[in-house]
Amino acid sequence: MYWSYRSIPEIKSLPRKQQDELWKRNCYRQWRHWEGWLGILPLFFLVAVGSRFFGLSGELVGAVVGSMINFQVTVEFARRGIRHGIDR
Repeated sequence: MYWSYRSIPEIKSLPRKQQDELWKRNCYRQWRHWEGWLGILPLFFLVAVGSRFFGLSGELVGAVVGSMINFQVTVEFARRGIRHGIDR
């Protein structure tokens, strides 16, 4: 599980400026694939369920957990591009 893009193994040892550059170049790769769009579904689902059963606090918890899940999907797609960018 990645808490930040700086903890991605492929860029962890690189200088911060290069980490930022590789992340910015690759963080939107998820939206080019249908599988990447599936990563946002848990966010919508958890916000809806949290809102329905627990009100605003459930909605906020659902948003945080759903965002964490979506971030993991984003990282997996970005890692593909990062590996390709480093290998160049």
